[in-house]
Amino acid sequence: MSSTGSRVARGALSTALLSTVLALGVSGAPSVSLPAPDGPSTTRPGATDLLPRTVAGREALRVVGEDLAAVAALNGRTESELRSLLLEDASLVLTPAGRLAYRDDLTARSEPGSAPARATYPTSQTFTLHSRPGSKRTIFLDFDGATSYGSQWSTDTGTVDGFSLDGDPAFNAEEHATIQEVWQRVAEDYAPFDVDVTTEDPGQAAITRSGSNDQVYGTRAQITGDAEAHADLCGNQYCTGIAYIGVFDEPNQHASLQPAWAFTRYFDDVSSIAETVSHEVGHNLGLDHHGRGGDAYYAGHANWAPIMGSGLKPVIQWSNGDYSNATSPDQDDLALITDTNPHTFAGGLSLVADEAGSTVATAAGSLPSSGAIITSRTDKDVFALGTCTGPVAVTASPAPVSPNLDISLDLLDAGGSVLDTDDPTSDFGDGSTAGGMGATVSITDGAGRSLFVRVDGVGTGSVDTGYDDYGSIGHYTLDVTCEGGGSTAEAPGAVTGLSASSSAPTSATATWSAPADDGGSSITGYHVSLAGGGTTLVSAGTTSHTFTGLSPDTTYTVQVAAVNAEGDGPTSSTQVTTQADEVVEPTDPLAGPKITKGSYNRRGTKLTLKWAPVDDAAGYVVVFTNRRGKVMDFFDQGQRTRGRVAMRKVSKKARFVQMVAYDLDGNIGDYGKRWRL
Repeated sequence: MSSTGSRVARGALSTALLSTVLALGVSGAPSVSLPAPDGPSTTRPGATDLLPRTVAGREALRVVGEDLAAVAALNGRTESELRSLLLEDASLVLTPAGRLAYRDDLTARSEPGSAPARATYPTSQTFTLHSRPGSKRTIFLDFDGATSYGSQWSTDTGTVDGFSLDGDPAFNAEEHATIQEVWQRVAEDYAPFDVDVTTEDPGQAAITRSGSNDQVYGTRAQITGDAEAHADLCGNQYCTGIAYIGVFDEPNQHASLQPAWAFTRYFDDVSSIAETVSHEVGHNLGLDHHGRGGDAYYAGHANWAPIMGSGLKPVIQWSNGDYSNATSPDQDDLALITDTNPHTFAGGLSLVADEAGSTVATAAGSLPSSGAIITSRTDKDVFALGTCTGPVAVTASPAPVSPNLDISLDLLDAGGSVLDTDDPTSDFGDGSTAGGMGATVSITDGAGRSLFVRVDGVGTGSVDTGYDDYGSIGHYTLDVTCEGGGSTAEAPGAVTGLSASSSAPTSATATWSAPADDGGSSITGYHVSLAGGGTTLVSAGTTSHTFTGLSPDTTYTVQVAAVNAEGDGPTSSTQVTTQADEVVEPTDPLAGPKITKGSYNRRGTKLTLKWAPVDDAAGYVVVFTNRRGKVMDFFDQGQRTRGRVAMRKVSKKARFVQMVAYDLDGNIGDYGKRWRL
């Protein structure tokens, strides 16, 4: 599969989707519960099963039969691609909803004998952790159970239990520590992307995508020990997660395809949970598995493994399948995750903005107070240290838990010459977090020179004995010793006139003015954040910032600090409460078109029908059914309100004809009253 997407585009699905919807007697609209005419209702509101059960491999091909092309198109695949995937990867399944999902066995990543997780934050913050508050994209780690889930999941489970190590719904100290470390690991995997990984419920509006114009959405990772949901969706205890493929930015059926599931009833250690969550969300973003040879999951080699593979290694990264004998040598994980084509079944995220240039000439004028991020193999960050006298030392540290970034560090003079460099070889570390991922450079005397530091993500060994720089991306911090001797400038004063307001349930806007005192050095930007979350750097000419993906009717503390070459000034803060969520009444389905006249020609070989127009209809379909209401044949009539059908094309088992309308979004309305043939 290429990064540009050999998959069928969403925009090309109208005919195939309509065929599947009507031939199998279901509605393409997730918000409308429409069984086949006169057929049985479903126990899951808004969904009618296309298939009798979840099926995989040859059984899936046998059950789908001649509808394989339509089902492939429904999932953005070609017929041959879907056939190959089903035959080669036993974890790929077709759910009763007709959608592709991966039912994963990632037990090889379980480490039940590992040291217990350690809490990094107070327990009061466990369920308010954010990696990038204000982002328009969200990955919500839901640990405390749920009362609802998407209608395209085939389970009759009502309330879904939360995560628990002891069976008690209340969270104990060990569970708090586990949740915090899972969040740290998943946040590191998704650090290069503009997405907020959070343990705080952001509200439905921040997750569900309501249409192609809705740019605030995400996915929910349901982390649960619920036995019934596990049994219904997985079928065996070795299944650790299941998720639909390529639905992160699905514009029309988003809610019905949520969540991505991570099961903890049998495998509840930190490594198993965190890697399952990152893996399942990866499927939501359009990724298939990275395998090797005859193995659908590659367990990795040395101290490395791919996120979309399996195997317990201290370095687990995104991959482009460049190791030998890979099963997905054309799958470029990062390109698919950041795919911006709205018509493909992949993508939904973008990379975060670069904090610093890659040369001395384009270096950032101040050090990143909250750390920075390497986002790709071509991203190098250069920061000015200022004029240094005496000993100079810089240490670059990756994420403290399960880092993805392997750092190479250079100390440079103003001409770009390297004064010192460090790139330790990574190793197994403690088995969970690799060693040798950070770096330190130093010189004995800065001698009054202007110095710079350069951070780069690198690999170790080859792609078959270690890893290259492709997936060496992630968060880092800098610790600098540089006694200044040539500058009298100071950090700037506090910003003035800070205020914040909210005009929508999921967003708030902060405005401010430049500080009265710039500290003797020009303002280079502003660090903007919500208390308890990550920081965004905006340019010096920008004095406002809009936070999105917030929870309705919730009070937030907005923080802003001016930045110059000497660092951050004092942080100013103010509070803002988002608007209450607007109650949106569900949209009624299109009415069933009424047949006003029906007649045959003299030979009885052609049937002419007329029907009354329906408001908001983009087209009409003539549907023929048997006595039991099963759809036998159908014919799309477009926008016409009169049509003629050659009866030789209609099954001899057909006994009734009726009409159904569809709208511009492809949603199928109610069936009209049937007319006896």
